[in-house]
Amino acid sequence: MDELAKLIANSHARWMPSVVEAIFGTADPVSVARDLTAAVAAALAVPVVAARFYEPEVGVVAGLDLADGRAVVAKVHRATHVQLERRLAAIARVQADLVTAGVPAPAPLAGPRALSNGWLTLEEHRDGAPADGDDPGVRHGMASALHDFVDAARPHAGNGCIGTWPGEPAIDDLWPEPHDLRFDLPGTATGAEWIDD
Repeated sequence: MDELAKLIANSHARWMPSVVEAIFGTADPVSVARDLTAAVAAALAVPVVAARFYEPEVGVVAGLDLADGRAVVAKVHRATHVQLERRLAAIARVQADLVTAGVPAPAPLAGPRALSNGWLTLEEHRDGAPADGDDPGVRHGMASALHDFVDAARPHAGNGCIGTWPGEPAIDDLWPEPHDLRFDLPGTATGAEWIDD
């Protein structure tokens, strides 16, 4: 997938986060594109024919076009603990319920599925346009949409499967493993002991 490999290379030229190597075992754009598109095609039984976007941050997100005309979003989450698969499955159930309730959430399509040292989830791509958050009408729309999402998700409140829970791996007795590889708590402890105290 040359198009996706070019998007990956361009993104990595601007900023190549360590999460890409942590998940895929390499930062090579061709290898990442090959592994990602093969996993998506296997999960949905449809080949990937084009790429829309690619963004690495806490995980990796890519917008892809399929041979059957659908556009999907592939998210690859870094495997941080054994409970992550269960957590991602719970998130997909909530997301599916939001879709059923009629709020504008993207429908989950597949996953979580193991991919290298991560978990792949797939959802429909929903087009949108940038909006001016300073515009009062836009802010009103955002607040109304947030209310609708919270109201539709109310049956899932307190199920304990989506947020953090006891037993997450810890880097020491005080701090859980950070969700983002940019945070190096042990490496930045000197001078910050007062925070731990």
